[in-house]
Amino acid sequence: MHAGPVRAAPMHRSERGKCSVTLKQDMKVYYETFPESLKYCDWCGKSFRTVAGLRNHAVKMHAAEMDAAREEALNHRVVLGSPMDAWNDVATDYPEE
Repeated sequence: MHAGPVRAAPMHRSERGKCSVTLKQDMKVYYETFPESLKYCDWCGKSFRTVAGLRNHAVKMHAAEMDAAREEALNHRVVLGSPMDAWNDVATDYPEE
């Protein structure tokens, strides 16, 4: 006889708050144990748990720096021309046998 899906008992507000505090503590311990899983801002060094958080921070706080980096990358691309030009330059560095 099948009684249907098993459902968890509803939590009271105090229990729900307690769970979120425990989760926060667990995540803090996790990031202290595995700091390489944090993402860091290249401009200010602030750490973020997610790529989305880092992206939002960069867009809001470092718009000018992002524009300058984008402009520099664009100028660099124009100087090189096509990506194959860079490849061909490297290939000509070696003497033929």
